[in-house]
Amino acid sequence: MNVMRTAPALPRSVTRLLPARRVPVVTVLLFVALWIVFALESVQKGGSDNAAVLFRFGATTSATLSDRELWRLVASTFVHRDIAVNALVLFVAGSIAETLYGRLRCLALSLTRERRGAPRRANGNRTGGYNRLAAG
Repeated sequence: MNVMRTAPALPRSVTRLLPARRVPVVTVLLFVALWIVFALESVQKGGSDNAAVLFRFGATTSATLSDRELWRLVASTFVHRDIAVNALVLFVAGSIAETLYGRLRCLALSLTRERRGAPRRANGNRTGGYNRLAAG
């Protein structure tokens, strides 16, 4: 006789962190935007590893921040050299964040996360160089 066993139910504390059955719209849109920007970078002369290409697409330096080119704080979120890990983290963490915080807060967190990171990287904090190019 073949008896099927059902898996034990997950605790509520765990199921709360899992993405809901609904599609995480903001996360999917950010994920698609990330890949589109990467594709556009890649078809440029020099590709996504070229500093001039990254700068044109919105990477930051301490000089651009001094010149108050604040649009780069959001744009640098989408400019990447190493996209695979960033895309994976965005999809997993973004789905969880969207479930926990809602769509608008998730969008705000995603678009403003570079506000702290980009200036620190561009100013060479602990990296031994100023006016470095900072991207995603």
